[in-house]
Amino acid sequence: FNCTTRNTTCFDENGKTIVNVPIGNITTNTNWTNDKLYVLQGPTFVTDSARLTIEHGTIIKGVTGLPPGSVAALTITRNSQIYALGDSCCPIIFTAQTDNVNDPNDLGRSDRGLWGSLLILGNAPINGTVTPPEICATNFIEGLTPSPLTQYGGCDAFDNSGIVRWVQLKHGGSIIGAANEINGLTMGG
Repeated sequence: FNCTTRNTTCFDENGKTIVNVPIGNITTNTNWTNDKLYVLQGPTFVTDSARLTIEHGTIIKGVTGLPPGSVAALTITRNSQIYALGDSCCPIIFTAQTDNVNDPNDLGRSDRGLWGSLLILGNAPINGTVTPPEICATNFIEGLTPSPLTQYGGCDAFDNSGIVRWVQLKHGGSIIGAANEINGLTMGG
């Protein structure tokens, strides 16, 4: 790669169309491109076996300051996939809405927990108790309200939730309540 010509557009927010991603579900195959800046307005779930493809150099931000118990986060649910295909010259950036990616000094290492971040939930076997009618152990991911959208685990040892390559996860990981948090990257099953 020739990073010299590509880096000027990868980390520049200026001139990008802002796409406010509403709270709710992405239910069809969707492509996010690097000419736009995507802002998660709250919990966003990729569901219904949909595939979210994110182009190298794309910037995704999560809003900050949501009410207690709510957090902007992108969750890939069981049977759905993410293809976040960054590269060494133009990684994909997930960060807080308050982060100006044009300014490397606006937020520091101590500025964490500003938004939820990325959660990937699959169908692979996990340790745990089998609860009928399930035939394999499942559980609900910590940090989100238990529901079919937040369940992980299962019987498929060859489950594939996609690819996450050359991705920066910045300023994420939210505390939802006592002993209940989302980490910078949360994976289950």
